[in-house]
Amino acid sequence: MRIDPDDRKTNKAKYMAKRISGLAALGLAAIAIAVTPMTAIAQVPAMTWTTAPTSTGAFVLGWQFSTTNFNVQVTALGVFDNNAKNSLPDGLAEAHTVGIYNSVGTLLVSAVVPAGAVGTLNNFYRYTNISPIILAPNSSYTVADTNVNEVFAFGGPGTVPQPPATTTGIAIAASNAAVFNANGGATLAFPTSKPNQPTGYTFFGGPNFLVGTLTPAGTPEPGASALLIGTGTTGVLFLMRRRKK
Repeated sequence: MRIDPDDRKTNKAKYMAKRISGLAALGLAAIAIAVTPMTAIAQVPAMTWTTAPTSTGAFVLGWQFSTTNFNVQVTALGVFDNNAKNSLPDGLAEAHTVGIYNSVGTLLVSAVVPAGAVGTLNNFYRYTNISPIILAPNSSYTVADTNVNEVFAFGGPGTVPQPPATTTGIAIAASNAAVFNANGGATLAFPTSKPNQPTGYTFFGGPNFLVGTLTPAGTPEPGASALLIGTGTTGVLFLMRRRKK
C-alpha cells in the first residue's frame, strides 16, 4: 500500500504537536510548583494561653518546643507585656533580648524588643520583626528572653493549649517545657534548668515568636523546580527548532 507523502507529513506534524504540548504542560506544571506559595498563616503566635499566674525575678526565661512535619518560618520575636494585659498603655518596663536556640544551644536568631509600647502588640505580647528564618521540621528548639524587672507569666502542666500542628507547626510538651538560667537575667544565655521537678512548668512567658508560613517537609527546593522548568521549556524549544528544519 502506498502512503501519500502528504499524509506522512501530516502525521509527523501531529506527532510533533503532541510532543510539544506534553513538554509545555510539564514546564507549566513545574512553574506552578515553583510559584505555589507556602501555606500562609499570617503572623500567628507560636504559643498562646488564656489565664496564667505571674511573677517577677531576674532570670533568662523560656520554653522548649519542637517543630512538626513542617519547615516553620519565624518572622518576629516577642515578650509578654503584663501592662497591656491589664489595659495599661505604658508597655514593657524594660528592653528584652529574645532568641531561639537549637537543641545543642546554638543561638540561631535574636532581637531586642524595646521598652515601652514600641513593639507591635499581638495577644498581650509585644514583637519586633526580624529577617525571617526557617526552623527545620521534626527538630527541637528553645526560645528565651532576658528578664530583670519585668513581670512574666508562667504555667503549670497543661496550662498551655497545644497549638494545632497544621496551624503553627509547633508542638509544646504539656509539662517540663519551661526552662531558665539564673544568671541575673540581663544577658541572654541558653537556659537549661527546669523548675519544680519532676513535673515542672509548661512555659515561662516570657518569650514568644510569630510564625509566618509553613512548608511541608519534603517539598521540592526551588532549584529542583527550576531544573524541571528548564527541562520542559528546553525540550519545547528543541522540538520547535527541529520542526522548522
